[in-house]
Amino acid sequence: SHIKNEIGDFNLENFNAEFLQKYVYRLSKNGNLKTGKGLSYNTIRKIISVLYELNEYAIYKEYLDKNVVKYLEIPKMVKKPEPRKIMSEVELNLFLKELLKKDRFGNYVYYYKNAIMFMLCTGLRTCELFALQWDMVDLENKVVKIERNKIRTAKRSVTGKKIEGYKTIIVDETKNMSSKRYFPLTDMAVNILKEQKEMVTTKVCFPNKDGRIVKQSTFNHNFTRICKNANVNVAPYSLRHTFACNAYYNSKVSLEELSKIMGHSSLLINLKECITLSLIKFHSVDFSKKAYYNIFIKYFILKL
Repeated sequence: SHIKNEIGDFNLENFNAEFLQKYVYRLSKNGNLKTGKGLSYNTIRKIISVLYELNEYAIYKEYLDKNVVKYLEIPKMVKKPEPRKIMSEVELNLFLKELLKKDRFGNYVYYYKNAIMFMLCTGLRTCELFALQWDMVDLENKVVKIERNKIRTAKRSVTGKKIEGYKTIIVDETKNMSSKRYFPLTDMAVNILKEQKEMVTTKVCFPNKDGRIVKQSTFNHNFTRICKNANVNVAPYSLRHTFACNAYYNSKVSLEELSKIMGHSSLLINLKECITLSLIKFHSVDFSKKAYYNIFIKYFILKL
C-alpha cells in the first residue's frame, strides 16, 4: 500500500536514484499512513526489496536499463533505549499507580493486574506464572511448588508430524532441576491468589479472558500498554529482577537463599542483579553506559 499510494502512478522514467532516495527518506520520517510517524527499519527494507524486484522485472522487459534501487541508502534509525532491568522507586510507584487504576464502576482497568502483582511479590518467570496450577498452591501453609512451565511448541498431527505454520502452548516440567523448587508466599501474594481463585474456575491460576493459557505476545502487549500509560520503560522481566533486589536489600535474604527462591543455578546471576540495584540506589549510574556496569561486576567478584 505504501508503494501504490505514493508512487504507484509515476512513470518508470521518473524512477531514478535521486527520486527513490527522497522517497525512502520520506518513509523514514513520516511514512506511516495512520500515525504520520516514520516507518521502522525492517519495513523500509521490505519496501526496497519490492522495488528492487519491480525494477528487475522492468529491466527484463527492457523498460529500464539498470536497477538503481541497489544504490539506495536506508537512513539510520535512532535506537529506542533498552528497558530498565530493575525499577527504581519512582518508576515502581508510577507503574503501580497505573496498574491499580479503576474504572467508574470500581473495576480494575487491566485484566492482568493480579498476574503482574503476583510476579512482583514472587519474582516468578512468566513461563512459570502462566503454567501455575491450583494443585501446586498451598494457601494454608503459604507455599507454592514450582515444577512446571509454559512451552510454545510446534503443533503435530496424529502421526507426530509437525504441522507447518501452527504453534501450540503446553504445560510441561521445568528443564533444570534448580527451577523445581518450593516458593514461600508473603501475605500479599496469598491475598492475590485468594482473590484470583474467586474470579476463575480454570485449572491454571492466571488464565486469559477465554480461560486458556496466556500467550507471551498477548501478555507483552498488555504490559507494554501499562508501561506506556505510566511513562516507564521496563519489560516483564523487570518485575522478577526488581523482586530479587528488594528481597535482598529490604528483607535481608542471603544470596544463597535468594538463588534457591528464584530458581537460579548460580549465585552470580543474583549477584549481578543486586549490584545493579546498588548502583541505582547509591551511585545513580546511567546503565546505557555498560562500561560502568562491567567495572562494578568485576570489582565485586574479585572481592568475594
